[in-house]
Amino acid sequence: MPTPNETKESLVIFASAESDKGFTASACASTYLVMGGIWILMFALMLACALHGARGAWPIVGFVGSILVLLLFWLGFFRISLVGETLFYRSLWGGTKSLKLSEIKSAEIKIATNEKFGPLYRLILWPEPYTGQKPIVVNMKVFGRADLSRVIHFLGSKLQT
Repeated sequence: MPTPNETKESLVIFASAESDKGFTASACASTYLVMGGIWILMFALMLACALHGARGAWPIVGFVGSILVLLLFWLGFFRISLVGETLFYRSLWGGTKSLKLSEIKSAEIKIATNEKFGPLYRLILWPEPYTGQKPIVVNMKVFGRADLSRVIHFLGSKLQT
């Protein structure tokens, strides 16, 4: 059985080898379908009404269309990238944040039911105190399972279960 140091070294070597190819994940297709589906349906319905001459339908078409565009824009900003030994996370409201694997003290997956703001399903990356950075909170809900599995594999033993 490998020692903890050998396991950690093999995880770092594996993470480096895999991320040399470059890995970037964005919001998965099912997220677009679920989040945008209802707005696309409402937009199509309102557009059909407006094209058939319904009074007052064009402002609603514009409003629903604007919400749809903003939603797609918001989803398009989510990215997780693994480059070398660095994990990058980008969101519309939080900007781009990054941590090297060696700067991550621990990581945890949390379902935050008692908090008013932030994602419900989150991956929290706790940095080492010497970095002076705040924890990175990743919205897990928008990414596909395969992409999240790759990130979890990259984190290795740093992920608390």
